[in-house]
Amino acid sequence: MEIPINHWYKLFSPRVVILVTTIDDEGRINAAPYSFCGPLSINPPMLYISARSSQDTYKNIKKTGDFVVNVVSEDFAQKAVSCEKKYPYGVNELEKVGLHWEDSKKVKSPKVTEAKIHFECEFVKEVETGDHILIIGEIVAVDADVVKENYSPDFTKLKTILQSSGEDFFLVGKEIKLKRE
Repeated sequence: MEIPINHWYKLFSPRVVILVTTIDDEGRINAAPYSFCGPLSINPPMLYISARSSQDTYKNIKKTGDFVVNVVSEDFAQKAVSCEKKYPYGVNELEKVGLHWEDSKKVKSPKVTEAKIHFECEFVKEVETGDHILIIGEIVAVDADVVKENYSPDFTKLKTILQSSGEDFFLVGKEIKLKRE
């Protein structure tokens, strides 16, 4: 079946769902869910999120220079996705949806208390990529509550949420081992 080109991203899935938290220059909290995200480098540790220039997340990162990537799990998935609602600039989405926050270790932006994995990031650079802007951050602190002895996520406890597109979300399923030769 031939797929219309503007639907290509739906096939590049599922993607991990994250909730990005930022603050503006007055210290007001913003939170928004994303699934256009991923690792870029191990050393130095870097990741990316892909946002639109009109989004509060992008504006805040440019103003304050940092952000936190909070990995979304089943236990707070609906609240995290509800942060996408269009609230006026400066409104704390976490408060509106009933999520909690706490201070980060190394950045000004807070982390989401309910998230079991947090990546604290300092803004490095942006790359324009069509209708989105690739935001590159260097990870300056990481904490996780659900890892195995080798620091890999324990998905049986984490229950990470993945997105295909729109309202199509999935839970991470069964673990399989494949050899890397």
